[in-house]
Amino acid sequence: MELEGEFLVPLSRQVVYNFFMDPHKFGKAIPDVEELNVLDNDSFMARVRVGISYIKGSLGMQFERVAAEDGQAATYRGKGLGMGSFAEVEASFRLEDLQDGGTRVKWRGEAKIGGRLAGMGGGLLEPVARKNTTRFITAIEAGLRDMT
Repeated sequence: MELEGEFLVPLSRQVVYNFFMDPHKFGKAIPDVEELNVLDNDSFMARVRVGISYIKGSLGMQFERVAAEDGQAATYRGKGLGMGSFAEVEASFRLEDLQDGGTRVKWRGEAKIGGRLAGMGGGLLEPVARKNTTRFITAIEAGLRDMT
């Protein structure tokens, strides 16, 4: 499943880029994180609570920044296992200057789910993925607003 969108923030591109380079700040935006452990400047582990229908529990996810263009873009990739399932996610962010000094953040996310969670079928999985993506982007926007 792939989703994409954009949002505007009243911060310079460099300030926004610095947010995406900080795994402490970026990691906190992931929905339903029970535990966050920053490993280094490029990677972190997160225990994420998951619940779809009768399947509830948590996934241990490892996230790594796999690409960065200074002041312009960042991409994180995450992989995790748990509850008889696996998840692979990728989130990319491209930054553009606005005339008023703010920044346009274009984002793209992709998720692959397998095992018991995937067995729930796209009918239940897709709405949950869309909801969590919205929560993730909203948390990033809130984290950036807190920097103003």
